[in-house]
Order: sequence, then C-alpha cells, then structure tokens
Amino acid sequence: MTPPSPSASGGNEDCLMTRHPAKILLVTALYLTLCAAPIASAAAQIQMPDPKNAEREKIEQIVRDYLLANPELILEVMNRLEAKQQAERDEAIKANLASAHSKLYEDPDLPTLGNADGTTVIVEFSDYNCPYCKRMAPTVKDALAKHSDLKVVMIEYPILGPGSVYAAKAALAAKFQGKYREAHLGLFAHKGSLNAGAVDRVMSKLGLDMAKLKRDMNRPEIELALTQNLQLGQTLGIQGTPAFIGGEQIRPGAISPAELAELVKVANPNE
Repeated sequence: MTPPSPSASGGNEDCLMTRHPAKILLVTALYLTLCAAPIASAAAQIQMPDPKNAEREKIEQIVRDYLLANPELILEVMNRLEAKQQAERDEAIKANLASAHSKLYEDPDLPTLGNADGTTVIVEFSDYNCPYCKRMAPTVKDALAKHSDLKVVMIEYPILGPGSVYAAKAALAAKFQGKYREAHLGLFAHKGSLNAGAVDRVMSKLGLDMAKLKRDMNRPEIELALTQNLQLGQTLGIQGTPAFIGGEQIRPGAISPAELAELVKVANPNE
C-alpha cells in the first residue's frame, strides 16, 4: 500500500488556524482573466497599432476561444498545478522533518506519554481546547496500552486562544511536580472549554501544589518552549490540531484507531 503523502489530510477533522481554498481562487482568477480579455483588446485598439501587438492579440484570442470551448481544460490545468505544488510541499516537509529530527525525537525537555525508553516513537501536536484532540485522547491511551514499546512525544501547540495557552503552561509546569501525564489526561477529560479558572480547578483536583504550579508556569523556559513549539509547527506546515508524526508521515486531524495503529507500525524501527 502506498503510504499517504506527509501533508495529506485524508479528510480528518481538526481545529484549523487557517484554510486556503487555492483551487477555487485560481480558477476564479483565470475565469476573470478570460472574461476581461475582450475589454483589454478593445482598449488596445484605441492606441496606435503595433504589428507585434496585433499578432500577440490574435494568439491570445485563439487561446481564449479554445479554452472557452473546452472549459474542462481549466480544471485539468488547475489539478496538475495543485498536484505539482503538493509534490513540492511533500518534498519540503520531508526535508523539514529530517532537519527537525533531533528536536522531535531527542529533546529531553519535551514531555512524553507511555514508555519513556521506547524505540517506537510518534509525535502529537495538540491543544487542550481542541474538541478533536479530546476525541483522540482515549484512542492514544488505548494505543499506549497495546504497545509496550510506544512513546508519544507531546508538542503543546496552543493555537485556540488564551485559555489554550494557560492550559499548556499548566501542563508543562505540572511536569516539575512529576504529574505531566495526570495533568494532560485531566485537562482532556474536562468537559467544556478551558479558561484559567477551569484549568486551576483541574490542577487542584489532581492534588498539585498550586502555589508552586503558578510559579513554574511563569518560568521563562516554559514560555520559550511554547514559542519554539509554534515555530516548529509552522516549519512543518502544521495548521491545526491534532496532528501526528511517525517516520516521514504527518497525519493531521482526528485519525481513526486503525490509522493510528498504521502510524505506530510505520514508526516501529523493527518493522
């Protein structure tokens, strides 16, 4: 089976920062250009005639007439352009994954779930206010239970506002009390959106020292970590959450248990 391209979305649901309907814009621009051609031609005729311009206008008219008679060619051209651009993006993502390998897989400061010494490693970008990330949390937990060698590197990626940033800082600060996993699961188990008050209540119920947590949340290294995470995501083209990485593949969105199992298989160095 041919593996999906690194940036293929596969139609999975995610919390997006932006979405660009490139094909629609390109087709619309081309259509408007064709419609404007007669106006431009009429304006050109008012000016002094130029043999070269006249010849060019004849060629342009032939091309325009042909495209209007065969409009399906416009979509074919757009599809080929999109495929070419996608291939270029895929190659760029592969190169970026290679350059970010040490950050993704060897940074001791990144929190992890599962087997801390596991050799099967996948990476997850997540936001605690993302409903699709919440949906994925039990799926990831099940995968960890099934694969004793699995390690999931967590990239806190708070893109959905101040509440998300506060929650990410709290989760990272909980690591200094040895409770990152509990904080991570507790925040995702919370029903409803997370603001500062809701996050504090979750942390308090987990038995964390709240005074220490607040101090640790203000550590410069936590602010730096979140900044670096956002930069890393932008470099890799991560436009929404959740997003998973295994090997040379990026799987954006809430993927199925079968898709996650396939990604774990890809990440297994013994496969």
